[in-house]
Amino acid sequence: MSGLAFDSIDGKPTHIVFMLVAPLNSAGVHLKALARLSRLFRDASFRQRLLDAPDSATMFQTIAEEDAKY
Repeated sequence: MSGLAFDSIDGKPTHIVFMLVAPLNSAGVHLKALARLSRLFRDASFRQRLLDAPDSATMFQTIAEEDAKY
């Protein structure tokens, strides 16, 4: 998997990208979601499970299972 050139700090290609969509007046919810994602992505094995997932349904299931731990 070659990844995307994303001008990252470490110069390596980017392999996972998330987009959060929220109403304009929901800054608190948006920040909580970012904090949860940050916590999940600290775990290298979680990141690898996402990269190894064969489809979006498996990725969603992986995220839901990991998030349920917190």
